[in-house]
This record gives sequence, C-alpha cells and structure tokens, in this order.
Amino acid sequence: MRFVSTRGHGEAADAPRAVLRGIAPDGGLYVPGALPDLSDVYRPGMPYPELAFRVFRALLPGFLEDDLLGAAEGAYVGPFSRPEV
Repeated sequence: MRFVSTRGHGEAADAPRAVLRGIAPDGGLYVPGALPDLSDVYRPGMPYPELAFRVFRALLPGFLEDDLLGAAEGAYVGPFSRPEV
C-alpha cells in the first residue's frame, strides 16, 4: 500500500517510511492512496485490541505482526484497561 500526501505533491511512500517521516516532504499528511477492504476484519465479541491489530495489519503493511500486535495491546493497558473498551 502506498501513502500519499494530502497536499497532492511529492512522492508516495510505503507504510514504514510514511510513519517514520510523519509529515510528507510537501508538508501534507500521509494518507492511504486507497483503502483496503476491511469487511472481514471484525467478528462479534472480538476484544478491542485484536480489532485494532487487524486494522493496523490491513493499513500498515511492511511492519512486523508482532510489533503491530504489541502496539495494539500496549495502547489499551493502564488507564485504558476497561472492559467497555
């Protein structure tokens, strides 16, 4: 998946490069050039961190699955470790 700038100028980047850069060279934000089909990502009763991991995996190819899973799980510990989430 390629990420493009919201300003429409400059080169596209893969997910790891877009995340490391943060801002596109033309000053725009990176967004996916096209969104993948996420219709098979959600299952009823799925824990939220697992859903977040599945979305990360679909949107951020090029990252290790263990890293994406760790990010998803780590985001929902501490003050966010509530059953409602």
